[in-house]
Amino acid sequence: MTGGGDLPVHNVLLVACGSFNPVTNMHLRMFELARDALTRTGRFRVLGGLVSPVSDAYSQVAQLEGLAAVNHRLEMIRLALQPPSREGPAAWVRLARWEARLADWTPTRRVLDHYQAVMDCGPVQQGAEVHAGATAGASAATAAAAGAATDDYRWLTGLLRRLRLKDPLTVAHPMLLCGSDMLKSFAVPGLWTNDDLVKILRDYGLIVITKPSCNPQQIIFENDLLNTYEQNIALVTEWTVNELSSAFVRRALRRRESVRYLLPDPVIEYIYRNALYQSTAERPRLVRWLVLSLYC
Repeated sequence: MTGGGDLPVHNVLLVACGSFNPVTNMHLRMFELARDALTRTGRFRVLGGLVSPVSDAYSQVAQLEGLAAVNHRLEMIRLALQPPSREGPAAWVRLARWEARLADWTPTRRVLDHYQAVMDCGPVQQGAEVHAGATAGASAATAAAAGAATDDYRWLTGLLRRLRLKDPLTVAHPMLLCGSDMLKSFAVPGLWTNDDLVKILRDYGLIVITKPSCNPQQIIFENDLLNTYEQNIALVTEWTVNELSSAFVRRALRRRESVRYLLPDPVIEYIYRNALYQSTAERPRLVRWLVLSLYC
């Protein structure tokens, strides 16, 4: 497939990795901004999007307190991604459970490698790839997590199969979707391995949703590695001033402040119902207050 001026069109799968603790409207808005920006260039066809939350093991690696259990985070994302109605636009962003179900923390590069392997394999070979970890010495939990996530790939492998029936040479790759904070982290010495950064920037590419207050061009200019692969970094500015973050939401919940319109309503209901992001001592007393505040 070629675009304007006979330039090749890249088939990409947008993948956002993070804790999503909790998922916010801005997390989801990033996908829409990214797809619009890539489509406008005429050089990309966005096959879909994946939200890939980290496993519970991340809290130990990052020494992070307050990370909700993975089953809660998965359910909140599932609720957030539900289309508003059957008459509305078809859902194109989906929940990816593979990373979340692993027993160990998984570097972002490995997550992208995994989805590249899924995209390279057909629906038949994919099953072998998913379960290959068991014969390669992987833990039983890892193999089980991969097997449980197989259904997450059916839509993707089915789509690629249809594209390859039209053009057997069709190729596709994941593309990392992130905010400016992750771009800044690439420049922090020792935080990312050089091999991982090279693999991500060279083979997968990066689309960064930035804010007017951020200067991503300066970050890229001042870092030799980012500068080397600048052509593989797409920058999209969100001009609607919005400093929304999961940390902001958690702080508001601790202070019993409203988070309405910051998160999808089903996610708010789930948080209140399960009394998430409150101290243990406050939970029994707060559950009723939070539920009443939502419906009254």
